[in-house]
Amino acid sequence: MIEDLSYKHNINIENRKNAIISGVKDVVEFSSEAIDVVTCMGDLSIRGNDLKIGGFNAGVGELEISGLIVALVYTTDTKKSSLLSRIFK
Repeated sequence: MIEDLSYKHNINIENRKNAIISGVKDVVEFSSEAIDVVTCMGDLSIRGNDLKIGGFNAGVGELEISGLIVALVYTTDTKKSSLLSRIFK
């Protein structure tokens, strides 16, 4: 993955109840138990209870969330096909 240098990515979590995340490009999906976003460093899944989006400023890439934060997981597409599998498709 190529790092997008136009954004800086930071996560500031206060007492597992409030978070400010920078470097966010898009909010893909959200519910009270999960928020999935695209950041400049890859896809990020935030899991928890009673999650709420306090604000999203797409211009600066900043997302504010509240609720009980249980997990943060980055996901990227690491599945790369070999040359032979692409030739014999």
